Amino acid sequence: MRIALLISSLVFCLAGQVPGQARAQDTTLLEIDDLVKVVDKLDSQGTHIDTVTYWTLGCKANLNYSMVTLENWAQGGESSIAFLGTVNTFARYKRDRIRFETTLDASYGIQSLGETGVRKNEDRMDLNMTLGYATTPVLNYSALFNFRSQFTPGYAYPNDSAVVSRFFSPAYIVVSAGLEYKPFPYLKFNLAPLSSKLTLVTSQQLANQGAFGVEPAERDGSGRIVKPGKVFRQETGASFFARFQREVAKNVVIDQKLDLFNGYAQDNPRSRGKVDVNSETSIQLKVNRFLSASIFVQLIYDEDAEVPLYERRGGQRVQVGTGPRTQLKHVSGVGLSMTFEERR
Repeated sequence: MRIALLISSLVFCLAGQVPGQARAQDTTLLEIDDLVKVVDKLDSQGTHIDTVTYWTLGCKANLNYSMVTLENWAQGGESSIAFLGTVNTFARYKRDRIRFETTLDASYGIQSLGETGVRKNEDRMDLNMTLGYATTPVLNYSALFNFRSQFTPGYAYPNDSAVVSRFFSPAYIVVSAGLEYKPFPYLKFNLAPLSSKLTLVTSQQLANQGAFGVEPAERDGSGRIVKPGKVFRQETGASFFARFQREVAKNVVIDQKLDLFNGYAQDNPRSRGKVDVNSETSIQLKVNRFLSASIFVQLIYDEDAEVPLYERRGGQRVQVGTGPRTQLKHVSGVGLSMTFEERR
């Protein structure tokens, strides 16, 4: 903009010279110098065009590695090696009263322990989308979409031939409408009195078993399937979502999410009083630009997700059935970290 002003001003200046009216060279140079000062003043007063940005994009990636090597170790133990990769991306849009945010959190980890071979120890994808219309600076009407699943099959170790989960088996999809309250940039609450939760089990083998709460297959007296199990289960109810994300100390960031769902419209009265819980807490400790440490804790309670139940009998661990239980996962590591953020 400054260059354009300068050029246009020079053109007007030169066009105003009449042939035959000679000017001294030093006078001309003085006029040009004054012109440059005027252009600088106009530029400093904001004559340039500001670029308005509506989008904010960001991505954080971590690769953690740990290894234990033991040889002739008198105290016992096994050698191990483990890798864990995590990716956290977001895109935010804000214009007038319209708000849109999408986040994708994904992680995958493998480990090799002694002679047991390679197994996965982390497998997660979590996609969230929120569309909002601001009524006040802290209150929005909002519509939410949440999708959770995994990448690769899971097995009932040590039996690595018994598949207990796959990609889209299960997959959870929640669509809801309600209000979002955001009193601070780092804290928000979303209450949706009208929500729909869909549980997908696209593996017919798992669906026939009634895995993750879907209706199992019907069998005759000889065990033959006469009606395949359903590959989905739909619930209507209310949901609550809360998220806290803030740097609580220098280079220490806490990101905590809480998802609650209650199927108040279920036919089974027993199911109406149950609340599905998914809580995730991530702590990131940044050492420098490329090194970081992370701690991740996830707690799940789902009345429809049955896990094996064991008892000790005669010194042996014996499975006595299945049932809902509080599920807990803890993952920590140190490794490489890269962060990217851009406004458009």
